[in-house]
Amino acid sequence: MPKKRRIAADAAERRRQILDAARDVFARRGYHAATIDDIVAATGVARGTFYLYFDDKRAVFEALIDGFSARIAMAVVIGLSIFDNAQYILLARDPARLNSLSWIADAEEVEAALEWMNTHLENEGVIASTNPALVYLRTGRTAVAFDDPPNDWKSWRRRGVRYVACLFPLDLPASSNGGYKVLYRSPGRLWVIEI
Repeated sequence: MPKKRRIAADAAERRRQILDAARDVFARRGYHAATIDDIVAATGVARGTFYLYFDDKRAVFEALIDGFSARIAMAVVIGLSIFDNAQYILLARDPARLNSLSWIADAEEVEAALEWMNTHLENEGVIASTNPALVYLRTGRTAVAFDDPPNDWKSWRRRGVRYVACLFPLDLPASSNGGYKVLYRSPGRLWVIEI
């Protein structure tokens, strides 16, 4: 391993060690009672090494919270994805309900719609979607949920929504509620509109 890469790997590992030790110290002593000296003692590093990675106790605590939040969000997204897939499998295995699968879009069409959004939506703005977690993961854009297309585009616009993305087969909404521009439409009736 080249020297620069090794140093970077060591730095990332050292930061992780400090975070792991801080997590244990905060769990054992509580945030207010914990000190930087407790954290460096638990890590086995000098106090100066701590300050190479974090400005103060609050910074290390915030880094831990950010990591926990990211893991919780990912667990929720994975759980929702597993639920969606399990629901599809259960419905597909029940021949009596096979005709009720019309609301489940082909995964390739969903993938194509997400890829289109990722490469073609150039303007900023929130995306209202039938699957906001998936939209966020694939595009990095803020997304909010909707079950049915909204009737009042003006109210959505006031809240910062610029796009509406339907990732299951559904006819386009009536344009009588303020109008919209169709940006993407798949053969399976998935669509993205700008409001």
